[in-house]
Amino acid sequence: MKLLLLLCLGLTLVCAHDEGNPAVVTSNFDISKISGGWYTILLASDDKERIEENSVMRSFMESIQAWDDNSLTLKFHVKVNGECTEISLFCTQANENGVYNVISLYHE
Repeated sequence: MKLLLLLCLGLTLVCAHDEGNPAVVTSNFDISKISGGWYTILLASDDKERIEENSVMRSFMESIQAWDDNSLTLKFHVKVNGECTEISLFCTQANENGVYNVISLYHE
């Protein structure tokens, strides 16, 4: 099983690597295109305890909403005291392109 996963990872990296691809967007991208539903498919950390089940950094993205003033609303779920809790973050764009500041946090 581990060999199969390693093979899949290797093929994914080989297929994803396209050196000199001029179509890759590195700046001036349209932030409105990220709006909609999102699904967390992978969590990674150099400290595995932080992303294990029922840990503080184990979160699942639900949606991202981009607004006309270049602000974002992120909605995701985490477990708090064993219960799934929805958390929303409101972010504004910083002076640096592609960098956002979290200005408010709301959870139910």
